Amino acid sequence: MEDNINSGHDYAKILIDTLRETPDPLMPSELLDYWCENVYDLAVKSYNDYIVGKKDYFQLTMEEIEKAYEDAGLKYTQDILNGMLDKDLIKALIDETGEIVYSLTEKGKKYRL
Repeated sequence: MEDNINSGHDYAKILIDTLRETPDPLMPSELLDYWCENVYDLAVKSYNDYIVGKKDYFQLTMEEIEKAYEDAGLKYTQDILNGMLDKDLIKALIDETGEIVYSLTEKGKKYRL
């Protein structure tokens, strides 16, 4: 594998192609896209860090790839919530502990979510 990698982009492409070739059929395409974006950024950074001597290897760890997936999931969820807020299906409030609490609006109660 290392013989075909001459840049962070090459490494990222191999990882992303692998993710896209073995998708989870239940994973929404937008979530896969976010995950691939995160993996691309991580792979390029990791490779560049390797080239300048900040790392001894350029390969991402499984933990880094899992974290990229978790971050993609958070972004995907936030996009869904933002869309629901924009369509006035939910409203957001801050509770006494400072947490954001979402609840259905009257319009949102008419839909099955």
